[in-house]
Amino acid sequence: MASPAVVRVFVIDPQPIVAAGLQAVFTPVEDLVLQGGATSWRTAYPQFSQCPPDVVLLELATCLEDGLGLIRHLREYHPETEVLVFTEEGRRVLAALRAGARGFLLKSASRAELVAAVRRARAGVATVSPDLLCQLVAEVQQDGSRPKLSERELEVLRLVAAGRRTAEIAKGLFVSEATVKTHLQRSFAKLKVNGRVEAVRVAVAAGLLAGPFVQAD
Repeated sequence: MASPAVVRVFVIDPQPIVAAGLQAVFTPVEDLVLQGGATSWRTAYPQFSQCPPDVVLLELATCLEDGLGLIRHLREYHPETEVLVFTEEGRRVLAALRAGARGFLLKSASRAELVAAVRRARAGVATVSPDLLCQLVAEVQQDGSRPKLSERELEVLRLVAAGRRTAEIAKGLFVSEATVKTHLQRSFAKLKVNGRVEAVRVAVAAGLLAGPFVQAD
């Protein structure tokens, strides 16, 4: 009988002890191997950019200023790599899944649950900790009342939240400054605000953007 394909796992967590614990969990498991670990995205990327892992176990608070941004980055530039959020708290479950995470697992999960979740993630199957299902339902219900911004409007707001000026945003998106201002005005109307800082604050509170950010005047 052929051996199962080995699933290469990389962990990004601010606590180095987590990687050591996962090493102990995966060592006896024939089809899982810990490829590496890092305490931040900055130190992680150079380690696996040449040989992307199959699954990234991600502490959501780790990814620079925007954990959801890292998930989106991995989905865009390393679509073969699945992301499994592995965290101590259950915030932003729906947002993480929408950003492209394949699952959301609490660190209190058992060894068997973790191994099964990693295998499912590699197979493209979503996993959400049972303890978070009620929260996920609540987030889905709340999401129905949120303002609906277009992808370009959200993109412009993310850049504003990152401290970019109108001219910089226009140059980066290859559009005119007038177009950027139009997207902003539409966002203001939908969010019922009068300015950039307030728009970012409301968008973050509504779960449309992930913070914290450096906000421009």
